[in-house]
Amino acid sequence: MMSRLVALLIGTLALAALRGQFDGLPYAPVADRLWLMAGYFAVLTNLGVAGMMFAVAKGWRMSGANAAAMLGAVGLLAGAYGLGLWSKGAPVFGWADLALHLGVPLAVSLWWWQFADKTVGTRDIPRLIAWPAIYGVYALVRGYLS
Repeated sequence: MMSRLVALLIGTLALAALRGQFDGLPYAPVADRLWLMAGYFAVLTNLGVAGMMFAVAKGWRMSGANAAAMLGAVGLLAGAYGLGLWSKGAPVFGWADLALHLGVPLAVSLWWWQFADKTVGTRDIPRLIAWPAIYGVYALVRGYLS
């Protein structure tokens, strides 16, 4: 029961951070702002995390491979963001940016550590790298079309 409540809170945090990012963009038509946001790994990953966490809150039992893949994706977010902060000297960002890049990854890490199934085998490797690979192809195609 506690796992489901924490998952609901994480999903809510992810959606709140996404809404904060959306509201922080310069005013433009909604479709333009959504298209701009859809270009970022952090935004799409947090949207996926929100969906998965809401599914867990509803009663879905996440497999160890899915949990590890989600943890890996948010780990990439936090790692890349941390390297950016380290190289730039800790600039001040808005709460939504910090929540997307550090808050949600930290919350997912704690949820995984406390509640997730940690059974992952070598047969799960394609599932673990699927999302970053799909996003990489998406980014290349989007860049080519822009």
